[in-house]
Amino acid sequence: MSVDGQQAEDRLHRHLFGVMVAARDGLATAPAFLAAADELLAHLGAGPLTIPSRFAAMRGFFVLGNALPFDHPLRDSLFAALSTTDIVDLPPVAGDDPLKLSRRNNHLLVQAATLLVWPEAEKGREVAQVLCDRYLSEMTDDGMFPAELCRGASSLWYANMAVMLLTALAKISGRDGQVPLVSTLQLGRAIDGFGHALGWTQDVQIRARQNLYPHPNHGRDPSTPDRGFLQGYHRSRHYLAWVPVAQHLLPAKEMPVTPSPDDQFPLANDFIGGFTDRLCG
Repeated sequence: MSVDGQQAEDRLHRHLFGVMVAARDGLATAPAFLAAADELLAHLGAGPLTIPSRFAAMRGFFVLGNALPFDHPLRDSLFAALSTTDIVDLPPVAGDDPLKLSRRNNHLLVQAATLLVWPEAEKGREVAQVLCDRYLSEMTDDGMFPAELCRGASSLWYANMAVMLLTALAKISGRDGQVPLVSTLQLGRAIDGFGHALGWTQDVQIRARQNLYPHPNHGRDPSTPDRGFLQGYHRSRHYLAWVPVAQHLLPAKEMPVTPSPDDQFPLANDFIGGFTDRLCG
């Protein structure tokens, strides 16, 4: 990613954080909403979306779609912009092409979650279900996701993110008495698989050695996974915010990780915890 592209994504992230704070405080008319919407529209207008910038756009649409009341005037312009992107469409099937990893990994779950908070999207829930089914079809018998574990030093980060998003989808899609797009049985298997991955056993290491698209912040050595997410809070997000939500959905389940009781930061991030849970019901 270029320096300019990274700076643009950082600006969008800061504005989305402002939205989360405003939503937490019940300030539906706060300037933060307009600032974030303007930044998201500028992000879309900067040129064709790359894989990283598309992910950032989906995150932006999720946070704003989740935070804005249905009668908020910004929803119409934002939905018009969303409708011009391929986020509302099913991506082509990737097959085994390693260059199409984003068509098999957690990007599918982010897209599904985004569609769920924009019910204005025609057949949005139907597309979200296909996306979830496509992702879950990749789950191994022991609950792991090869498209996350192949990412070298980033493998455990993305395995954690996958469980976080599956937890969010199980909660969000099951509101109002609807059948969740991710069942508690599937979520439980994924949590078990994540626990296995944390053990960094030989089978997990073999997958990580593929070293496909590791995040530059996580190092270059696929044999040494970055475990910073276990510290919880990072760049205004708490990466273990999914744990209490999953525990609520699966009260008898033993979780493989636990947020520190001494953690003073809110258990919240873009997709789960804090204001996200409150707004999603």
